Amino acid sequence: MRYYQRILRAQAQGLRVIVIDQMRSDMAERADEWIAVRSGTDGALALGMIRAIIKEGFSIVIL
Repeated sequence: MRYYQRILRAQAQGLRVIVIDQMRSDMAERADEWIAVRSGTDGALALGMIRAIIKEGFSIVIL
């Protein structure tokens, strides 16, 4: 619950909140955008996000 309040405070200061969840939860209701995923597709979503992070150069290579 502590993080929930921090997110809401940050959102009030201009942070854009995007919730990715199967269910339209309370946080999804308050979010600026809710992305619904189907059951079992979270792995594909994670791989797509990783691909986008690497492709756009937002990753750091650590050896």
